[in-house]
Amino acid sequence: MRVLRASFWVLLVLVGSMAAAGLVVSLDHPPSGDARPELTARDAAVLAPRLAALEPSLVRLSDAAQALTAAGREALVSLRALDPVAVAAALDAGKVALRELLPAAEAIRRRLPGLLQGLDGGDRLPLGDRDRVVAMATAAAGVDALSGAWADVAAATVAPMQLIATVRAHDAAVVAATEHGRGERYADALVSLDTAGASLVQAVAVRDDADRAGRDLSTLDGLLLRLSDHDAALRALYRELLASGGVRTSEVEAALAAVTATQRVVADARGALVIAVADVGAGDITPALLIMGRVRGTIDAALPTSAAGDG
Repeated sequence: MRVLRASFWVLLVLVGSMAAAGLVVSLDHPPSGDARPELTARDAAVLAPRLAALEPSLVRLSDAAQALTAAGREALVSLRALDPVAVAAALDAGKVALRELLPAAEAIRRRLPGLLQGLDGGDRLPLGDRDRVVAMATAAAGVDALSGAWADVAAATVAPMQLIATVRAHDAAVVAATEHGRGERYADALVSLDTAGASLVQAVAVRDDADRAGRDLSTLDGLLLRLSDHDAALRALYRELLASGGVRTSEVEAALAAVTATQRVVADARGALVIAVADVGAGDITPALLIMGRVRGTIDAALPTSAAGDG
């Protein structure tokens, strides 16, 4: 699935570039007078203000593309850090960048058809100007792929965020159960374990959706099994303690040993969750970022040299 999505956006970039080339189809042959400036100076002078008029939109487009890509990278880093607050902030930053990106691209697209008006298709333009025209058209054509790749980034955070939330809710309920247990409030501990179990059910629902999407769930399955076994051991302990009135019977001692054994098994739960988060969707962000990087390259290629250097 990840490869198919990445291939789709690569294809879209290529199709967009071909469509852009259609705008300047007459530029596909060498300029007739590039080696003789006196033959290209007039058309270059006509084109210069048209290119200059596009530069503010190009700079906006480049800045927005850079911000969008940075937001995608931050979303991935934050998912790996199991930090949903930072992920949400990255998604918000991406939405802001997208609101800048699309109008800037539209402004460029509106002006592109008039770039070569009255210039005989650009046949008497210097080679550098011809390249700039092609680069601008290619940059504008690539924006759809850029925004589509961002949509993939945003979509790839949904299941991981759900998984992080459900596992953390589970863990918080288990902590509450153990605190009740230490206070000899065994009935309350069992209620908290019911809450933990409900959170695991939600985590399993995330897992099942990922399974239908054809994900590799071996790490997540192992994690959920370990958490479930630990919950079951705690439940058995608190039931025995409730039944014995807190007396350390042989049944209580056996249940306590089982809890100790499962605690050792769940000690690496964070590392497993990081892998599981990647498996259920976060891994899709990487190919989307590669597409975004390629499109950013086409945009930066259209910038004037000074602006490109500043970026």
